[in-house]
Amino acid sequence: MDELATELGDVAGVVVLSNYHARDAGRIARRHDVPVYLPASMTRVGERVAAPVERCAATLGDSGFRVRTRTPLPGWREAVAYRPADGTLYVPDLLGTAPVYRVGDERLGVYLLRRPVPPRDLLGGLEPERLLFGHGRGVFEDAADALSGALDRARTGFPRALLTSGPTQIRALVGAIRE
Repeated sequence: MDELATELGDVAGVVVLSNYHARDAGRIARRHDVPVYLPASMTRVGERVAAPVERCAATLGDSGFRVRTRTPLPGWREAVAYRPADGTLYVPDLLGTAPVYRVGDERLGVYLLRRPVPPRDLLGGLEPERLLFGHGRGVFEDAADALSGALDRARTGFPRALLTSGPTQIRALVGAIRE
C-alpha cells in the first residue's frame, strides 16, 4: 500500500470516514508523518488513533473533497467524501461492490441494514463519475447510474440480501463494534 500511495505523490494525511474503522489509521499516519483527518462529529475515532488528529467540517483540507456526515443507525456515524471537480465519490460502508453487499446481478449494493431505508439523504443530488468504496472494487463506468440503481433496488433486494449475506454482515458489524 505504501508503494502505491507514494507513486501518487506525497501522502498528505489519512482520512477516516466511519466511526468504527480506525484500524490502521494511526500507524499509517505516523509512518508518513501526517495527521489523521476526521469529520468533526466522529468522536469515537479520535480516541482510538495514536497520531495527531485534525478535525474537518465541510471539506478535507485543500483536497476539494466535500464531506457529508450522517448517523444511519444509533451509534454509527459515517461520512462520504465527494469531489465535484472530478466527480469522485468515496463511500466507506453504506455502499459496496463486494459480494456480501450485492444480490443477484447488482453491480453495486447498499449495506444490509440500510436497504430498508436507503441513504438518499446522504447521497442524493450527487452525480459521481467514479465511485470508491471501503468494500469492493470501484465503479468507473456509468457511476451515477450505478448509484441511482443501487438506491432504487435497495428495498426490494432486502429479503434476498438478508438471506444470502445477513449472518456475514451481522458478524462484521459486531466485530467492528468490538474493535
